[in-house]
Amino acid sequence: MKAISFYGHEFVLHPCGLLIWPLENLAVVSDLHLEKGSYYAQRGQFLPPHESYETLQDLTQKLEFCGVQKLILLGDSFHDSKGFERLDKHAHIALENLIERYELLWITGNHDKDFLPRGAKIEHEIAIQNIIFRHETIEGSQGEISGHYHPKLRLTLKNQRINAPCFIHDETRLIMPSYGTLTGGLDILKPPLSDLFSGSFTAHVLGKNQIYSIPSIKLR
Repeated sequence: MKAISFYGHEFVLHPCGLLIWPLENLAVVSDLHLEKGSYYAQRGQFLPPHESYETLQDLTQKLEFCGVQKLILLGDSFHDSKGFERLDKHAHIALENLIERYELLWITGNHDKDFLPRGAKIEHEIAIQNIIFRHETIEGSQGEISGHYHPKLRLTLKNQRINAPCFIHDETRLIMPSYGTLTGGLDILKPPLSDLFSGSFTAHVLGKNQIYSIPSIKLR
């Protein structure tokens, strides 16, 4: 795990894509895109099944390890507004367990719209101290943590191809990687992310067991 300072606070980044705010006993995860596989299956494109259960089980294990009490789901938790209805029994139970175990704050995204599972609290954005949590960044934001873009670092380094999810932040905003099993991502060195981070920034790349932090000066 990697400790970072952002907008006057200490956060911890987990290689799985989880952000932890120890002082607030809080974890944040973005863009689960549950039931993406079943969404595409309805349209004749078959993706590996059971991705929702795998995603929720993995998240549950990581949260138990971190020992937090509060959880923010930062939008696009489902791939579409009908995704909850398609959950199989095991995934449904896994989601219910998360809702019962943690103080869950559910932020809406552009995919899941205003859907809200029973027992969760829905918000379009949440302010804790001077930090704003929302799904998609807003121009000019200060102290903002968001998701939506699924940032990835794609480059060739010493004849080795890197294509990995990452956190990306500058002094005023932080964008989280997607957590879902079947989600893709956008290259942080190309628009629109390169437009959002036109100045100096740091990319925290997710490795198998650790975070690799790379300042933008080394990427450009």
